Amino acid sequence: MTSGRSDTGQRDQDGAFRSAAIRTTSRRFLTGPNTQTVLRHMLRHAPAIQRDLVRNLKLSSTTVSKITTALKSSGLICEDQPESRGARGHPIVPLVWSRDLVVLGVAINDRDDLPESLLGVATTIDGRLLGSKSCSLSHQWDDENRFERLVTAIAALVHQLCDSFVGAHKGVIGLGVSLGGHVENGTIRFSINTGIGSRGGAGDIYFPLQDRLAELLTTPVFVENDVNAIANSILLLGNRMTGIKRAPFPIEADLSDDELDDFVLIAVLDGGVGGGLVVDGRLRRGATGMAGEAGHIPITSGYPTNTSAPEERKCRCGHVNCLEAYCSPAAILQELQCGSLADAVMLPESHAAAAEAFMSAGRALGTAIAGLANGLNPRAFILHLPLELQAASPRNAGGFFDWGMRHAIIDNCFSDTAERTRVAVRFSSQQEQRHRCALASAQLVVERLICGNL
Repeated sequence: MTSGRSDTGQRDQDGAFRSAAIRTTSRRFLTGPNTQTVLRHMLRHAPAIQRDLVRNLKLSSTTVSKITTALKSSGLICEDQPESRGARGHPIVPLVWSRDLVVLGVAINDRDDLPESLLGVATTIDGRLLGSKSCSLSHQWDDENRFERLVTAIAALVHQLCDSFVGAHKGVIGLGVSLGGHVENGTIRFSINTGIGSRGGAGDIYFPLQDRLAELLTTPVFVENDVNAIANSILLLGNRMTGIKRAPFPIEADLSDDELDDFVLIAVLDGGVGGGLVVDGRLRRGATGMAGEAGHIPITSGYPTNTSAPEERKCRCGHVNCLEAYCSPAAILQELQCGSLADAVMLPESHAAAAEAFMSAGRALGTAIAGLANGLNPRAFILHLPLELQAASPRNAGGFFDWGMRHAIIDNCFSDTAERTRVAVRFSSQQEQRHRCALASAQLVVERLICGNL
């Protein structure tokens, strides 16, 4: 990053996008282990008081003082209004993230396996929403110009965000973009959700969305899989982004810092099933960007001898027996020929076909969780499930989803893994899912430019 920053995150008179750089003379300083410890703690727990940083992080007062002084000079953090006076009469001054630096996020939303709309947000570094904008994508996506039209639409939305929420005294430090599918280093390789890319082989159609946007906007841009982006935001912002409502195993509401550094996220979204993997405080993308892709784990075993294995099902990716083909809302509705997931959940428990559909979906998810638990041994699983499943109970068909998942985990985990692994659940509507993806997209900038994960 270069030293100095522009005074605005809006457009120049010639229409070019003007961005802000963090004022720091050394990237080595930002990536230093003690500095990263302070930065990551403040992302989860700001506002922070210097003496609390010393106590909680077990760093010396001198070290913390040097780091916070340098971070204030860089423009990343600043002092807030004094809260009170300490025992010796000195004012207690909280440290907060700068409100003059803005990160932008855009989520590419899909419907019927085509891009449907964009949702963009402007946030502070620590994820505080400044405002949002959306636009529909009414284009036809069957010609050779469809990719460039998507780039143009995203750039136009970014300029709207800047015009509306980035004042003259603020600067944009970067843009994050997320979408469902296989994304490697900002290139879309295979996105069923948006009809972009291909499975490989002859006639490959890969699209370097990150590079195209960076050229057009002249600001740092990071493109990522949507569930990876959410996992990264949970890692950085902690329990503010988990929103745990309940769990199949008794747990307290919040996850510990250790668990937030080592978890698997599985999101059952309207558009399919995705996953994200966090190990040792890092989002792990794997060799080609596919780490944690839970939705396409094959589910062909793991069923007890007294339980029939699920029949073979075709996944929209072209393979058979993927997790997504059993436990996504679309799969359940197709099995039941039902109009909505809410109606399906509320069918009576005596409805044999509905009970079997939800049991099979839950058991498929539980089998995948058990396999990941045995293979990766994370401290926790975080599940994002459709809001309609919150109404599931022993008195309706939807209750069999939880029952099937719980028993599949217990049946298939090795040793005492099931008892020692936290499983936490969040329910959310499609609108909430999309809003969370947009917020998480902005945090991709924080991961790359501030948290040293380049």
